[in-house]
Amino acid sequence: MEMVQKFEVKTMVRVSNQIPGESVTAHCYSSDDDLGTHTLAYAATFSWSFRTNIFGTTKFYCDFKTTHGSGNYGVFTSNVELVCGTYCVWDITAKGPCVHDQNKGTMCQEWKNHP
Repeated sequence: MEMVQKFEVKTMVRVSNQIPGESVTAHCYSSDDDLGTHTLAYAATFSWSFRTNIFGTTKFYCDFKTTHGSGNYGVFTSNVELVCGTYCVWDITAKGPCVHDQNKGTMCQEWKNHP
């Protein structure tokens, strides 16, 4: 069996608006790539895939803005990778962004900035 190096496997991040009747603005980026600003209607998703660098230091962040709050969140960091592996699913809710943990269910963070 051939051994696959970690940096050869593609990782996917998916962000989904789960606030009924509202839009979410998401600006996602890494130190190398700016994925632009996206306005997500309810139930809409934005996703991207990438290969981590050879050093395992790849990070992606998103600035989220809603009528309930806003903030900057690490949607793919070494800590988040431990939670979701190579498929990171984020639901943006009225209470804050939530990542699906491959072992423990959903883990949510509160909004850092309130309106």
